[in-house]
Formats: sequence, structure tokens, C-alpha cells
Amino acid sequence: MTNPELWEQLAEELATEMLFMANGDTVILSDGDRFVQFKQGSDRLDAEAVSNRWLPSDQRLSADDEERLEALGWRHPEPSLGLDNWRHSEEWPLRTAAARSLAQRLVSTLRDVMKVDDPRVLEARRFNVFTAHP
Repeated sequence: MTNPELWEQLAEELATEMLFMANGDTVILSDGDRFVQFKQGSDRLDAEAVSNRWLPSDQRLSADDEERLEALGWRHPEPSLGLDNWRHSEEWPLRTAAARSLAQRLVSTLRDVMKVDDPRVLEARRFNVFTAHP
């Protein structure tokens, strides 16, 4: 693991960003095929963590990893409903405590479940689904 301060800094930055997102703003943090993402809707902020449906066989989440996701508060994928990833939603407007909690959930997922060793290796993509602008 890397310096815990780097992960804490990432969590703080994400929480702050969440509070000021516009409808359609999307953030994807990835390391290869493993990713978390969050998108601002008109009445809620939706977050997702990649499920085994999208991961190559050599990168699939173990049963223990999936138990950790559940313990972190992620809801199971429901492919029959078109919900292929692990997910979590927060009502909008987002309270500061909820933003911090969700940011910690994202960081814990990347670090502890997806085994990302260093937050500096993450690719961050930011865009708005309605305008395609960053």
C-alpha cells in the first residue's frame, strides 16, 4: 500500500467535487478494467463499481471481494433489470456527510477490493453526458 494520506486526499477531493456537480456530470476512476464511477442526476447522485460481467476472467472479483462490496454498502447487480454493476445512490442535494461517506466508499472499493496500490495510477475521466464537455 501507498501512503494513506494519498488515499485520504483523493477521498477529500471526490467529496468536494460531488457537492458541486451539475446534472449529467460524470466521473470515472479506473485502473485497467476495474473502475468506480459516479454521475449526477436531477434528483440523486448514482455511483457504480464494476461487476464481474465486465471484467476479464483473470481480473474477476472473488466471493470475498463481493462480500466486501456488500459490507461497504453497495447493492448487488441486477442484470435482469439492466443494472449490471454494483451500485449506490444518494439523494440530491447531497449533504456534506453523505458526500464524504460515498467518497470513502469509492476509495475503499478501489484500494481494498479492487487492489489498486496507488491512487496516482488511476485514470480519471470527467465529462457531462448531455454536453460531452469535461
